[in-house]
Amino acid sequence: WSGSVKITSSDNATPLVTVVNNGLKDASGALVDGYNFNASNYGGRWVYLPYAARNADGRSTGFTLRNVSGDAISGNAHYYDTDGALRISYPFTLASAQVMGRAQVNDALPDGWVGSILLEASGPILAILREDAPNRSAGYNGLVLEP
Repeated sequence: WSGSVKITSSDNATPLVTVVNNGLKDASGALVDGYNFNASNYGGRWVYLPYAARNADGRSTGFTLRNVSGDAISGNAHYYDTDGALRISYPFTLASAQVMGRAQVNDALPDGWVGSILLEASGPILAILREDAPNRSAGYNGLVLEP
């Protein structure tokens, strides 16, 4: 299948990100894999990803975040187990408008891990998380907790 999906709302809704499917090419033939971020005024210093996994029943996740401030920022990705215990933290530094991502299969987590991730930054960020499972994929916007 090749095409697009349009989502409408009967109430006010602000999209934070637009997903660009893997394998698509622009007019010049260059790949445009990944994510395009919109609504840069809606970022926050704390963004919560309530579900993340590493090889849990065939499901793994990865997140992408973008610095939507006009300055360089630093921060941490804090991974929590389902019981609320801090498992591990990864630092990051991003220039203005820079994007980075992490795949949980590459992180120091045990197979079968399920938990959540709190992204803490010195300036506003936006984030999305993608979940891949056998025969399907899903994604969601990170929840901005602190503007």
